[in-house]
Amino acid sequence: MSHLHIQRLVSIRNEYESVQASITYTQRVWAKLVDEGEFEGLKFKDIQKTANYLGDTYIIRLFAEFEAILRDYLPPRAGHTDRRAIFDLINRVALRHHIPDPIRDKAHTIREYRNLLAHRNATGARTIVFSMALSYLNQFLAPLP
Repeated sequence: MSHLHIQRLVSIRNEYESVQASITYTQRVWAKLVDEGEFEGLKFKDIQKTANYLGDTYIIRLFAEFEAILRDYLPPRAGHTDRRAIFDLINRVALRHHIPDPIRDKAHTIREYRNLLAHRNATGARTIVFSMALSYLNQFLAPLP
């Protein structure tokens, strides 16, 4: 996998880990922070809710970057607007680079989960953690030059 692809997804992972550390710290020292101006109007339950949804929020962000990588890798013909569905784009890249079906299917699993999060209620859906999403998408990108 090219260094550029790795760096783009590593950047999202670093953002996620930074926010996760900040939220964890905030929860731990909430009693000392509650009166700080940055937290005006927030309640502890708001911080807890953020912590609960952080992984899903960053899966959406991670998948957006993955999609951008694929669109950069297979740009549309000159002068054409890119209206390709990500489903088709994943399949085209997989076909072009002989990515095994199980790895392609893992990328589709993350796409489907992202769709549930972004477009519907993901209640009852199989939970995917951020590290799993990152691993699956990296496996897909690995064969790309």
